[in-house]
Amino acid sequence: MESLTKNIEQIWIAFKQAPIAFIAAILIASFVIWNIIDFRFSAKLEALEARNKLQLDQLEAYKSKLSGASPDEAKARIDKLESQTKQLLEQVGTLIPRHITPEQIAKLKSSLGSSSGRVDIEYDAAVADARRVQAELANCFSFAGWTVITPMVMGPSTSPPSGIAVFVNNVSQMTERENLVVNAFRNAGVSFDLVQIRSSTSNPEKPDIEILISARLI
Repeated sequence: MESLTKNIEQIWIAFKQAPIAFIAAILIASFVIWNIIDFRFSAKLEALEARNKLQLDQLEAYKSKLSGASPDEAKARIDKLESQTKQLLEQVGTLIPRHITPEQIAKLKSSLGSSSGRVDIEYDAAVADARRVQAELANCFSFAGWTVITPMVMGPSTSPPSGIAVFVNNVSQMTERENLVVNAFRNAGVSFDLVQIRSSTSNPEKPDIEILISARLI
């Protein structure tokens, strides 16, 4: 407390001795302090303004790229583009030559095991890759001990979307061999369509199961 009192007394004496100089010093100090505060505040304000301008520029660029579309409209456009891309990839996929992969062949042979029977594997001669798929499937059945017939057809009446039709007598009541083949295809991951039999059951040459390799539609 005494120290504070002495400081005040010293300041008062200095003021009395040179009041003009004292006041000038105070004004100069105040001016310097104000400028320092103003500079720091201005710097922060400019930084905030610059950040705000950048965000506005980014927003305008976003709107410009989307032709002024709202977020919902932009999402709809993106979804439409993804759908169109998916359709295009599916169309390209139908143009790629098919084949049964080595892994699928191994699984088919394993699933068929040492079974036996007669299978007719037809292929549409108008389809470029059908003959190769027929040969690959025929190899699997022959390996298991089946009698394999490989006829050629032109323009079959059935067009399975997957490009492979497995014909059975009755879809809801399949025979043991039909079940074996259907499950072998499923276990191997070979896409196919299960179709009700088209040939007459009284035909003595009727195979235990029929398979058609045609054009792939999907």
